Amino acid sequence: MKNEELIIDLLKESREVSKELGADVSRIKSDIAVMRVDIHRNADDLELHMQRTDLNEKRISLVEDVHAKRMKSIEEKLTVTYLLKLTVIIAGGVGTIVGAAYGIIKIIDFVTN
Repeated sequence: MKNEELIIDLLKESREVSKELGADVSRIKSDIAVMRVDIHRNADDLELHMQRTDLNEKRISLVEDVHAKRMKSIEEKLTVTYLLKLTVIIAGGVGTIVGAAYGIIKIIDFVTN
């Protein structure tokens, strides 16, 4: 009898262990499913981050290009040739204004005499 009782006890214990293992396997399967969802979500986030990084790099290169063009324009405006041209243009404009004022003064002087 003792052997039969021992076998029955072992069967009961093995069934309990089997149930516990089944519950553990179910928990592991659900955890794996959750991890897969997290992995897909992280992969999507990574792809979006990479796209944003690419866009930011393009924006930075565009800003650098615009800045380089502006600096080149400023450098061109600081050359001696450009400054001499600007001086001639300004002098011509001032000469025109002074000439017009002189002409008006002469006309007024002629009319009053």
